[in-house]
Amino acid sequence: MFFTTVVFAAGVYRVMKLGAVVQKLNAIESFSTVDVVCLDKTGTLTENHLSLHALHAFENGVSESNIKQLLGAFAHASSDSNATIQALRHLPKTPSQVIAELPFSSARKFSALRLKTELGEFSLALGGYEVLLPFLDEANQRVLNRTLEEHGLRGYRNLIFASLSDGVPLNSLFSPNGEMSLKLKPLALICLSGAIRHDAPEALALFRENQIDIKILSGDSADSVQATLNDIGWKTTKGDVVTGAELDTLAAHQFVERVQEKSVFARLSPEHKQRIIRTLNKHRRTAMIGDGVNDVPAVKEATLGIAMEEGSSITKEIADIVLLKNKFSLLPKIFEQGRLILNTVLSISKLYLTKNLIVLLLEISTVLFGALFPLTPRRSGLLSLLGVALPVYFITAFNTRTSPPRAFFTELFSFIAISLVAFASASYLSQYLTQLFFEPTRIEEKMAMTSALVVMCLGNFVYLAMRANSEKLLLFVQSSLLVLLLYVFLAHTPWNVFPLNLIKTFYEIENFRIEIWSAISLGSAVGLALLFTMHRLSERWLYRSLSSRS
Repeated sequence: MFFTTVVFAAGVYRVMKLGAVVQKLNAIESFSTVDVVCLDKTGTLTENHLSLHALHAFENGVSESNIKQLLGAFAHASSDSNATIQALRHLPKTPSQVIAELPFSSARKFSALRLKTELGEFSLALGGYEVLLPFLDEANQRVLNRTLEEHGLRGYRNLIFASLSDGVPLNSLFSPNGEMSLKLKPLALICLSGAIRHDAPEALALFRENQIDIKILSGDSADSVQATLNDIGWKTTKGDVVTGAELDTLAAHQFVERVQEKSVFARLSPEHKQRIIRTLNKHRRTAMIGDGVNDVPAVKEATLGIAMEEGSSITKEIADIVLLKNKFSLLPKIFEQGRLILNTVLSISKLYLTKNLIVLLLEISTVLFGALFPLTPRRSGLLSLLGVALPVYFITAFNTRTSPPRAFFTELFSFIAISLVAFASASYLSQYLTQLFFEPTRIEEKMAMTSALVVMCLGNFVYLAMRANSEKLLLFVQSSLLVLLLYVFLAHTPWNVFPLNLIKTFYEIENFRIEIWSAISLGSAVGLALLFTMHRLSERWLYRSLSSRS
């Protein structure tokens, strides 16, 4: 429908002005209906870049200076370019030759390299603390855990840098059943930190104000996620965080319950994120905000996929919206635009269906009861112009109503039913009064009924526009009066000059006695009184009915 396209195009323009790019037009529909937002931690709540907070070396046959040299060589030689590797590339670059590589994957959460350096040939692994810790011997596990506790490092992104036995192929790190099969020797505990986005607390608060639930889906450790959330004011305990390993142990119905109950999930693989989104989609409408390759399945699965501008190319390519300048706080405002668009579409639907159904109602009355049918296809076009086309542009331009409709179809059809009663009453009452007082011709009867319908169309517009933006009520009333005066002028002018004659001929506007407007005015006044009173009563009834259900 043309008018809906106009509304959507205006919505895309407003969102673009806010600082986001809408890549799929149908995403506009999802703005207003999202009720749960899922987001990654790194790159969303925190900045997309990390920095090296601390490095604790363990001299297991390698000196501390050589460990730092090997770590720098590892970072610069790696084919990965994720935030972790980028942070470690600030270490001095050491010449090295890559003999073999096992790239990082979100499923493994570690990478490995066999390097030939000036210090010799080494097989090295770098991965998440919880991932690699079980593959150290018990003595080294105790040392690393003690180091974390003594230096208060639990809340950071912690990594283990370790060496492998010489001559062991990197592809043998995992056995056929997917479990790691080698013991590692720790070289260093690496702690990375990411700055919290300054607008993250504001955005989360706005989501809650709009009754939108938030769920954190992170691949980072539970400690890191918990520390970040506490820093932004979201008080979280260890019991509030569910890890991917815990989810793997749950039966299907338990998984669904846990996803519905909990809001913070850590150490998730891309498959975990996708499964959580798929579970939520069964009963709710979701938005997923991500920036990395590991977020791609979840972003694609969500009702509305959102990517940050600094995110990976593939994430931005499949997302419905890209946030420019990574402004996380724009999202609540974008969702407001969605509700604005939905309200505008609802208003347009009311106008459009009311106009079409009043024509149908008059036709049925003519067939069943022999009532006079005042319209021709061209006069029907006049009602479309005055009752739908012109109001659409006013409502689209000035609508500020962002509260979501609580029952879209109930509100739509109750409005149409009331409008039909008011329109028919005004039209037939105007005809009756014209017959009663003026002994009209058949043309004058038809023009009296048509004129009453024109007034009712303008009244319908004023009511909806008033609901859309009450501050502009005077503008809406003045515009409607101006249109009505123009119509009256066309219906009574004796001038037969261009373009007046062309407009009158095209819309079949016939001249009639001006005193008949007294009958039209009385009939229209009754119709307008019915229209406004019944709409008000219907809104109150609908509000009370929905409030009692909730």
